[in-house]
Amino acid sequence: MAEKKPEKKKGKKGKTKSMHVRKADSGGFIANHQMQPDDAGMAQPDQEHILQDLPQLQQHMADHFGPEEEEQEGK
Repeated sequence: MAEKKPEKKKGKKGKTKSMHVRKADSGGFIANHQMQPDDAGMAQPDQEHILQDLPQLQQHMADHFGPEEEEQEGK
């Protein structure tokens, strides 16, 4: 039986080039992602997310800027 490849995270199209975070009036945070161009060199639209609290913001940062899965497996 062939080995299954791990599925990529759903909803994550392209890679984040940079992320800018600002406080929301509601007390949470707004993260604006500037995306890297796709494989064909086409610009990707910015993405914006609302995060409810600091732990959620920290996890969001780790998800986008933490070590890649391949790097973690090698440890």
